[in-house]
Amino acid sequence: MPNQVIQGTLDIETSTPPTAFDALTINVRAGIIPSGALEQSNYIAIRETAFHRPVVGGPQTPPPPPIGIFSVRASDGLVSSKSIEAEGIIKITGPNSPQPFNVLTVNAASFAVPANLSQSYFIIASDIGAAPPNGLVRFSVRADGLLSAGTIQSPTIDQLQQRIDALEAQIQALTANSGALSADITGVSAQLNAGLGELQGQVDELSGQLSSLSGEVSSLETRT
Repeated sequence: MPNQVIQGTLDIETSTPPTAFDALTINVRAGIIPSGALEQSNYIAIRETAFHRPVVGGPQTPPPPPIGIFSVRASDGLVSSKSIEAEGIIKITGPNSPQPFNVLTVNAASFAVPANLSQSYFIIASDIGAAPPNGLVRFSVRADGLLSAGTIQSPTIDQLQQRIDALEAQIQALTANSGALSADITGVSAQLNAGLGELQGQVDELSGQLSSLSGEVSSLETRT
């Protein structure tokens, strides 16, 4: 069957039957798919095509390629380049795999300037009923790495770096103080050694005097 092209809008309406139903079903017949083709295939593809009008008598340029807005890819499911707003409960279940994998990955292309980091978030979870209409933030992951859960906040990367810098400064100060203390100990040791040498000299002198007195005493005893 050839591709069907619908010019205009398409509305699908169905009444609610008393049993389970699918408003829209897309079935793709399985077959042999060339390598790499599955990643480029979609069950649903919504693209935005720019308006292009050829210039009469002027240079002809090809229309710009369409921009992907939303798709259900055959290889890995839902893909969207726009914001997605969902009402209800969203459940994410990872596969059963013996290999490491990420159940949820949040990537931001760029926050542009450092000043935006403290004002931007990777994830915000709010309790609307606790503080309507905007809600009370219960859990958040800020762009600068600050993790907030209730009343608990983890330090940001910048705060951790500041703590590391402060500790390194303390270590350097202690190292400098230990060097000065070592010099003081060396000076005191030299002074003690000099004092001990002087005392040893005095002891030797006294010992000589005692020996001389002992000789004189012996001489006097001999005479008597």
